[in-house]
Amino acid sequence: MIVVVLVVLGLCLGSFVNALVWRIHEQDRLTGKKKKPHKKQLDRLSILHGRSMCPDCHHELKPKDLVPLFSWLSLHGKCRYCHKPISWQYPVVELLTAGLFVFS
Repeated sequence: MIVVVLVVLGLCLGSFVNALVWRIHEQDRLTGKKKKPHKKQLDRLSILHGRSMCPDCHHELKPKDLVPLFSWLSLHGKCRYCHKPISWQYPVVELLTAGLFVFS
């Protein structure tokens, strides 16, 4: 039972890490341009206020799209909205984090 809890916690933390890294990268990309980004663009990428979105079409994801690993598997690694492939790195990071939780 405790292993199941650790796996779920690891998957959730891995999903959060993926979102955090992607948002920081996008914020850096936006602020690195010569043209200053709109506050609205940066707010969408905020960890506190922003919502998770597709890396390609930037469509806000619904709760059923946010279940770590299982959403990626059920959608066959593609976005529900634009149908573009979602990188394999997302489930790998989630699985590695879950594995770290269990083995630690």
